[in-house]
Amino acid sequence: MENYFILLELPFDLPESDTNKISEAISKKQAQWSRDQSNPVKKAKASEYLAALEDIKKVMLDPTARKQEAAKAKQIKASKAKELEAKLSLYRAKGDELSEKDLKRLVKVFGAFGFTADEIKKKFGSGNKKQDKIDPSEVLDKTQARNVQNFMQQLDMKEKTLYDFLSLAPTASWNQLCEAADSMKKKILAKGDKTGRDNAVQSLCGLCVVIFKDVASKKKYDNYVNLTKYRAVNEAVDELALSNQKRIEPKMKESLIDIAVRQYHVSVSDASVYINHYCEYMGYALPENKIVCGLCGTENPAGTTNCVKCGKPLIIPCPACSAENNNSAKVCAKCGFDLTKMDKAVELLHQAKQKYSEKALEEAERLVKEAKAYWPNHADVLSLEKTIQDERKQAADTIAAIMKDIQDKKMYAAQTKIDQAKANGFSIDPSVASKVTAVLKEVESQLDIMRNASGDEAFTIAMKLTELIADSDELNQSLKKFPPDEVPAVSSKRVGDEITLTWKPSPSIGEITYVVVRKENTYPNGPTDGSTVYNGKELAYTDSNAPKNTVLYYSVFAVRIGVHSKATRLDEAVAIVGKVTNLKAIGGDEMVTLSWTKAPTVTEIRLYKYCGYERPQDDSQYETIPCTRLDGLLVSGLTNGTNYWFAISAGHTLNGKTYFSEKAYLSAVPQKPAKPLQDFSVQLIDEVFQAKWTQSEWDVILFYAKQKPEYAVGTIYDLNELLSKYEKIDINLKSLTEAEFRLNFVGECYIVPGVINASNVILNVASYISSVPGAKDVSFDINSAATEMYVNFTWPKKIDRSLLVYRMDSYPTGIDDPLAHKIECSKRQYEANEGILISNPAKGTFYAEVYTYFESDRHRVYSDACRALLSNEPQKDVFYTLKYKKAGLFSKKCTLTVEIETEGACVFPAFAIVSKFKSTPLKRGDGDIVCTVNENTEIKGSHTFEFDVSPMKADTRLKMFFLNDKNYKSFKIACKAGNNI
Repeated sequence: MENYFILLELPFDLPESDTNKISEAISKKQAQWSRDQSNPVKKAKASEYLAALEDIKKVMLDPTARKQEAAKAKQIKASKAKELEAKLSLYRAKGDELSEKDLKRLVKVFGAFGFTADEIKKKFGSGNKKQDKIDPSEVLDKTQARNVQNFMQQLDMKEKTLYDFLSLAPTASWNQLCEAADSMKKKILAKGDKTGRDNAVQSLCGLCVVIFKDVASKKKYDNYVNLTKYRAVNEAVDELALSNQKRIEPKMKESLIDIAVRQYHVSVSDASVYINHYCEYMGYALPENKIVCGLCGTENPAGTTNCVKCGKPLIIPCPACSAENNNSAKVCAKCGFDLTKMDKAVELLHQAKQKYSEKALEEAERLVKEAKAYWPNHADVLSLEKTIQDERKQAADTIAAIMKDIQDKKMYAAQTKIDQAKANGFSIDPSVASKVTAVLKEVESQLDIMRNASGDEAFTIAMKLTELIADSDELNQSLKKFPPDEVPAVSSKRVGDEITLTWKPSPSIGEITYVVVRKENTYPNGPTDGSTVYNGKELAYTDSNAPKNTVLYYSVFAVRIGVHSKATRLDEAVAIVGKVTNLKAIGGDEMVTLSWTKAPTVTEIRLYKYCGYERPQDDSQYETIPCTRLDGLLVSGLTNGTNYWFAISAGHTLNGKTYFSEKAYLSAVPQKPAKPLQDFSVQLIDEVFQAKWTQSEWDVILFYAKQKPEYAVGTIYDLNELLSKYEKIDINLKSLTEAEFRLNFVGECYIVPGVINASNVILNVASYISSVPGAKDVSFDINSAATEMYVNFTWPKKIDRSLLVYRMDSYPTGIDDPLAHKIECSKRQYEANEGILISNPAKGTFYAEVYTYFESDRHRVYSDACRALLSNEPQKDVFYTLKYKKAGLFSKKCTLTVEIETEGACVFPAFAIVSKFKSTPLKRGDGDIVCTVNENTEIKGSHTFEFDVSPMKADTRLKMFFLNDKNYKSFKIACKAGNNI
């Protein structure tokens, strides 16, 4: 199985220790493996991983096992480092930069082993550095090197390093390397008979201790590995040098460079440097470097660019990958590019430049594409290609601009662009140029006629010309001499907060639009003197955004071809003023009290009255009531039980003039007040609230308030006012004095009782109620060491806090019992501890009460107590007696009496009586159950149970068994008398 850190893709260099993140990673992988089971290719692995899921959780969620797993992951990463380096050496052959595509590929393969993208890029860069010259004194001694080579060859590790031999990474410290060598040597020494391989390993371990004795010694070995990393080149150099008196000639070096470039994909310069360093280390003579021209065979001094004889470049960089090649090479040694086609590319480039100078862009572009295929990265090819693309884009943009000008009737602008395009060598469609020329010719002809005309004749010519051209300065100046006639009349109507303006059309000919301008406190004198609220062809406009409590003036302008008429003013200023607010109407005995809130600008109130249940549609049906007050009025002389409508309009004084608001309406019924609802009470029974009261003259209405309400008892309130503060309760009347209702709330609230007639409501004192569901099914458990007791129960919905109150002598008198012990427990704590935890419980019986509670802003609201007896005593002796009574003359039923006796008090568990004919039952299932007690029973001294049972045969044996076998630890039960029937 794979390493779990790597499998879950979790960090292990600094091991992930957050169990939440680990669990999240496991869940994510579990989902992925479940999906993979439907994939035929991935199914086998996915099944294997899912089977190991429990072990994964066990290891990764245990701190010790997780630490060991992280250590293994680090070892795997170290072994994968060599594989990564091998891959990077291949990618370095492609160039000095690692592409994003290649980086993503490497991260996909090696990311699971802890290698990040940044780490891979860093390794690529460090391996791609030019090899610096190494001081021979800083390299491993050649004698030691030969000994290492001999032993490694004996161990079939010729291509490996001492790091591979010791199974450690090159980054390991010298201490770690020496310890590994010592450990390996001790294992060999501990063996009895040694093989030749064992002797080689023992000797090599001894060499390792010497080679890695300190940092400096390890550095020498690393330099040696770096100097000799290209084994094929080393062997070729050795063979040529030893056959030529330890001397490498220039031609030999050229061959060696070819081997390095071909097999290890390095550049020519890097290969040359490597060979120089290796020869220096081995003591091979290397005459002055000379470059041999591959075309004429002439030797050239090092650093020469062109051959001194034939003048050709000595080194040819590959156009595709930039690798350096000998000038005689036909194809690139690195990427295989055909170097013979470079001359063809130069010729095609020359032809493309010629076509470009002739403005034959399409032909030039074709030639550039061909040249680019032969020489992809040629700077001149790329430059010319971009130049052609830029000019083609410029030409396309110019043509698009010309067509846009024609569409907008800007013919002079279009002609200017056409002339510029032709001057720049761009090709313009002849039909487009002809169209523009024809229009301009017609415009000039008509302008000449217009200059000699006047009045309507000149305007008619100008109007026709606007259909042909839009950018003639002479035409536009002429049009300003012919403004349209103004609008004949403007009227307005206000509805709500909107002002609707209507006007008659201008009598002028031509296409007319209209502009509506609004200004505060004075008329607008021009189209820009104020706020333009409308611009269009319609003959009406509704101003929905007019400012309030401000005097507004409107003017309408007719517009023809950008020329405005004179202003037509709305005859009277208008103002949107607000209605009165917070209207209230309270009915009294033959009267209604009205009140409202007014704005500071209100100086007059107009009040109207109408008698009837439906509000009249026509305001003329209202009767005017004199009103001298600005904030309310008592209207008397009304008929009780009759509905009245009232309309109120507020007059605001603005700039010395009064503007009246729209009317505000409300209704009320005068009524002789009744008494508040008497003797009101409410209680919760089986989740339903039961309310009672003394019968009232008016109907009953109940309200719900979350907080204690504030109002005056006995005062008449308007129903709408109360509904804005409280929630009306839907009640189910059972009689004139009783009702029931349901409320879905947890905590506390207030029930406000009231009586109602029409819209008049009279309230009485509110009743406080609480609703906190209590705990159920209280039970307990004790751990094997008897050091912890767990109290369990069923939590009610919407409750997350509880309180355990207990005493050892009797049930607590309540939550505030001073002699009781208390333990508060949230639902989160309860779930964490698997119950309410009592640590080191005392021996004896716990008289316990469990409360749940709701915490409001002010205090706690508790549920009713759920009582239970909890026993923590040694095994208790309990005796029971069985008495069976057959059916007889006075009783048609058979009865079984079970009497239980014990010392002191206890909570006796649920039990069953089991019967078996002629033999005593050995276990609960060994017979028939005669009767059962399914609940725990509190027993003080003795307790008697009586059951109606089926008739039993003589010689039937009975025995008591607990329903839960673990109760036998707490109680030892025995039958006092015989158990035969």
